Amino acid sequence: MSARFSMGLLALILLAVIIGVAAAKSQPPTAAAPAPTAAPTSVPAPPPGRIAIVGNSGQGPVASYVSPNGTSSYAVHVGQKVTWVNLDAQAHTVAADNGGFTSQPLGTSQHFSWTPKKPGTYQYGCYLHPDMRGVLVVQP
Repeated sequence: MSARFSMGLLALILLAVIIGVAAAKSQPPTAAAPAPTAAPTSVPAPPPGRIAIVGNSGQGPVASYVSPNGTSSYAVHVGQKVTWVNLDAQAHTVAADNGGFTSQPLGTSQHFSWTPKKPGTYQYGCYLHPDMRGVLVVQP
């Protein structure tokens, strides 16, 4: 190869690099997509007569009771069976403060049912996790 050809080839390559750099600088800057944030997951309301025990995602108590109305309070009538089902990976209990009902520790997917015989307000909780609280209002 002649020196003149080599110099021409080098000049051509250098010109291509300069054009490539200039073209890249003329492009609008691209922004990285924002990192996805964890969207709060809503817990589907259980069917009537069932209260779900669901785990929390690091906020508040270890788990909570969720009734068909989406809260930890629920109203039923005397004679209407209420069933709590544990949807959490941890064991939980359901125990009325006044001793009206008490479950054994419930593992995942296990349930406890109680049929009230008299009206009243029954505050209850999990004796394994004292921050878990619920209210059952039994109407005539």
